[in-house]
Amino acid sequence: MTLVNWVGGVSWTRCVRSIGVQSLTVVVVAVALARGAAIQTAIGAEPVQGDSAATVRAHLAAGEFGPAIAAAEQAGADRDRLLRQVAGVQRENGAADAAAATLGRIRDDRARAGAVAEVLAQRIAPQNPVLAQFGGGGGGGIGGGGGAGAADTDSQTADFEPIIELIQKTIEPASWDAEGGPGAIQQFAAGVLVDTSGVMKRIVTDETSGKLEAIRQKAAIRGANVEVRKASPMRKVSLTRLEKEIQVLRAAGHEPDNAMRMLAGLQRIEYVLVYPETGDVVLAGPAGDWRRAAEGRVVSVDNGHPVLQLDDLVVILRHASAAKQARFGCSIDPLPENIAKTQEFLTESAKRKLPPGAAAVKQYAETIRSKVGLQKIDVFGIDPRTRVGRVLVEADYRMKLVGLGLEAPAGDLQSYFDSLGGKNPGLKLVRWWFTLNYDAVQATPDRAAFAIHGQGVQLQSENEVLAAQGRRVATGGADEMNERFAKSFTKNFPALAAKYPIYAELQNVFDLALAASLISSEKLGDKVNWHMSGLRDDSQYHVALGSAPQMVESVVRHRADGKGSVLVQVSGGVKVDTTQLVSGDKIKTAESGSLSTSRDQSRPAKTEAAGWWWD
Repeated sequence: MTLVNWVGGVSWTRCVRSIGVQSLTVVVVAVALARGAAIQTAIGAEPVQGDSAATVRAHLAAGEFGPAIAAAEQAGADRDRLLRQVAGVQRENGAADAAAATLGRIRDDRARAGAVAEVLAQRIAPQNPVLAQFGGGGGGGIGGGGGAGAADTDSQTADFEPIIELIQKTIEPASWDAEGGPGAIQQFAAGVLVDTSGVMKRIVTDETSGKLEAIRQKAAIRGANVEVRKASPMRKVSLTRLEKEIQVLRAAGHEPDNAMRMLAGLQRIEYVLVYPETGDVVLAGPAGDWRRAAEGRVVSVDNGHPVLQLDDLVVILRHASAAKQARFGCSIDPLPENIAKTQEFLTESAKRKLPPGAAAVKQYAETIRSKVGLQKIDVFGIDPRTRVGRVLVEADYRMKLVGLGLEAPAGDLQSYFDSLGGKNPGLKLVRWWFTLNYDAVQATPDRAAFAIHGQGVQLQSENEVLAAQGRRVATGGADEMNERFAKSFTKNFPALAAKYPIYAELQNVFDLALAASLISSEKLGDKVNWHMSGLRDDSQYHVALGSAPQMVESVVRHRADGKGSVLVQVSGGVKVDTTQLVSGDKIKTAESGSLSTSRDQSRPAKTEAAGWWWD
């Protein structure tokens, strides 16, 4: 006997049914019956108007998916809705990958997102109470799953009456012998026995034709480019096409591949380009092969610079599209009550002379550190559990280690601690924090291309004074040594980023923040009818979450050279605020035509089969 399923709704009705014919006896699994009923529903549930709709319906009834798709493509305003209908029938027939490919043809990202959401909802739908007793409960995934297994059904007598009644009421009710027709149906030990003389095809639930893989391969090839890991001085990534590819994979039950998660190896964002004629919003910059390096970072094989990551892009895009003021960042600050205790200790200690020797100095420093205690980590504007949140915190913390000389500087940078020499300022409060540092954002006159110039990151400084109860009060300025350190850190940032990749990770976050702010403030999505429906929906793209950092040990540096001790307590953080770069007349119009030329040379192919990245 052969396990079969039906291709289309009408092919059920072409069956000649009789018991006992040996040439064509088939066992129909219970889940196939559920799919068949759903096919009838999908074809007939929503009335459609026009010749294209009727043609699509006819092709679906005959199980002809290719012609149905071709007819839907010609349906004008009804195109996306009919493609969604075709995908529904394909899905109910078990062709999940083919259905996902059809969903990928839907142009409106909102309609596509709705269709994908429907697929995902079906995967977690509750079991069908009638089919559950046959081991095909209909929940837990496309094509069923869940319910009793073979061992369960062997141990009990299944009630076939509900399923038989379902078949007789759904498929040409007048054709069954109960109503005087020629068809017959009866119970069978392994399920339901139906004898037919019509043409039937077996539906394969796992797509093995290679069509989905072919789609993925096409998404990695365009023009002369043949390999996503090949180095490129200027790679272009279409966010609109990438979103669609992710939705297609998700609908077929697959996750984004490595190339998608690493944004095709992009290392910086130098351009943001928009193409209304092809519906693309594009990020462009240098790219190349990547590898996983120390500390788990994913970096360029060629230069060690961290690559941009899809998770970070999604987190920042969601923030930029949801927030009126797209500000986010972090701070690491000592607790006021601990600062007050430290100040009291220093006041009392000043009344007596510190014993000579390095051991006494070290003990004194350790006492200060214990008094300062843990510092509070605050991440604002974004979820602290995201990778973006963790990058902000780590960059801030390690910047302070460099400032105190606990991590070696790079270039000609001298740590703030070393710049103090033998001076003993006591408990000196300084504040250092990272902000954006772009020279300019240029745009073409038609605002179709934007060029980002500048290093991206700078360090700023300020002195603070203590008030009552350990409150720190900003002075609005920095002393000479404090300011000198911040400026030197900024000047030596490229060398620091090469030595400590966390700073390059911060640079990537700043690039993404500025690009996302441009997309939002310039309404680039509106220009291409893109609403980020797939990337903004957490059910369609999950951002990985870790533990949120909350507290960190204070770091105190002491000098044990006979000149006394130097103790420095540092606060600060990271502040990402793109307002001053993208608002009003801040964006400069490019005077030459080079930016327009770069945009024209980066133009994507119009075909929908073109990939989501190209060189």
